[in-house]
Amino acid sequence: MTLIPLKGINSPLSRNIHFRVSPLFEMAASLHTLAQTSPPEPFAEWAEEIIANFHSERLVKEWEYFKPVFRYGIPEIFDPVQNPDLHSSPDLYSYIVHLETRSFQHSLVPLLQNWSLHHEKPAITEDIHRDPDYVKGRFSLFLSSYWQLFFEAIWEQLAPAFDQEAKKLQAACHDSSALAAFLQDVCPSFTYLDDQLQIALPVSEPEQKPEHILLYPSHFYRSTPFLCQKGSSVHVQYTLG
Repeated sequence: MTLIPLKGINSPLSRNIHFRVSPLFEMAASLHTLAQTSPPEPFAEWAEEIIANFHSERLVKEWEYFKPVFRYGIPEIFDPVQNPDLHSSPDLYSYIVHLETRSFQHSLVPLLQNWSLHHEKPAITEDIHRDPDYVKGRFSLFLSSYWQLFFEAIWEQLAPAFDQEAKKLQAACHDSSALAAFLQDVCPSFTYLDDQLQIALPVSEPEQKPEHILLYPSHFYRSTPFLCQKGSSVHVQYTLG
């Protein structure tokens, strides 16, 4: 267990709690869902529809090429904290194209290794080592097409729910008990220590004492909340709604 203080809550947003929404991460999370053999129940019909549209838009070949990247995780380049706040297909294309090639390569390789533990080695595995710039260019074109043809409309529907979640957090930050209740709703394993005005987190004793909680919700991420510490922050990824 590790403790984070909830002191200094005297503004609409606590200095201890931060909130991050990333359309780029949500797009990658949707592809992770789509790559599953059996997508979670809320997305089964949606996945069938998207795959059918991939065929009609002649994107299915590209999807099959990149699917191994998304089956067992989401590449680090889509980290919701590190990536820029992108809201358009041209922005996405520019972001991928201008990524440092080695960073791009290192982000994909572990996920392809996970795929190869369960399946035949895909063509992209050799390509990412032989010509990572080729893969990066092809990747940027596929993602730009997916964003423009499909995800842009999806995000327009999802964005209000993320805005509402941010407003709920802002309202909760006026009172430590309300904030604790919000955090426990997000992650039931959080424990509020009322007498100390602290939140106890189920994170192993860190080398650096955490000072902040960074929340990033996802519509497509369907699992128990994922916690990890990065620097002085504990990152909490959770399912919205």
